[in-house]
Formats: sequence, C-alpha cells, structure tokens
Amino acid sequence: MSFFSKDGTAQGVAKIRHYESLLPTEQQLYHDPYAYGMFPGSYIQYLMGPKFIQWMYRVFGLGGMIEMISVRTRWLDYQVVKARREQLLQQKEYKNDQLIILGAGYDTRGFRLIDLWNGSNNNGSDDSTTTSSSAFHVIEVDQPEVQEKKVQNMQWLMKKETNDSNNSNHPSIAHLMESKQ
Repeated sequence: MSFFSKDGTAQGVAKIRHYESLLPTEQQLYHDPYAYGMFPGSYIQYLMGPKFIQWMYRVFGLGGMIEMISVRTRWLDYQVVKARREQLLQQKEYKNDQLIILGAGYDTRGFRLIDLWNGSNNNGSDDSTTTSSSAFHVIEVDQPEVQEKKVQNMQWLMKKETNDSNNSNHPSIAHLMESKQ
C-alpha cells in the first residue's frame, strides 16, 4: 500500500471515528462500531487507548483534528436524523427519504444510523410512524478504488460478524449491505 493511497483521508477519518468509539460511553459524541474495520492497525490503536492517541495527535501537530472531526460527525448525524424524524412525525408532503454522501470515503453513517432513519428506536422496536414506504436510502459517491475498498472492508466485517457469537449491539452487516445494493 502506498503512503499516498487514494483512501488516505478516508482512513484518517475512520481512525478518528474509531478513537471516539474507544472513549468511555459517557464521553462519546457518537459510536461507530464499524470504524475499526476501515483501516489497518486498528488493534494497535485499541491497545494504545484514547489518551495516548490524543497525545500522539498533538505531538505530530494535529491538535484539534480529533475534536474537529468528532464534532463535525456528531453535528451532521444530528442534522440528518432530525430532518428524517421531522418528516416521519409530521407526515410532511416532501420526502426526506435519501441521503447522498459525496466523497463518502469510509463513512459508515448509512450503517450506524439505519434504525434512526427508518423510524426505529435504539432497542429495535418500530416507531408507529414508520411505514414500508418510508424506508431511507443512502447513496455514497467516491472514487471507484475507495468504494471498492470500502465494500471489501464491510465484507471482512460481515465475515467477522458471522464468527462472533456475541455481536448483538448492531444490525446484521449482511442485511445492511443487501439493503444498500
């Protein structure tokens, strides 16, 4: 792999999303259970822990990068989910039934927030405002090489998920991948 690979930025953002998910739950702005599968070396980052990772970013002159990416991710998640919920609750005439992500990289928003977008709450039960016609679709656009690598990463996560018996914290990746095709 080249140091200047086409997915360098995507990997960097995934590292920050993984860092955020390593924080104690009460300190997290969001949780991304898929970020660790989007870049090599995630286990090393896991072993280093959040405090050491933050220190490294500051030493290498990237202070503030973690916070900027994390706040941006949280804000965008909030705005998209808010628009979708308003549409579901108020039965608005226009439909917020798709999100197009340009330069998607290894963004896992389409997998992380699917329950919220489709009107389910966190425990998986359906919201009474959800109908079969209210399904939410995510369209991701990026360089073909980056998209291909993301699909490979998600397939690796699917394979890992089938081998992991206590993986009930998020919807089946295989099911989500089917719904995205």
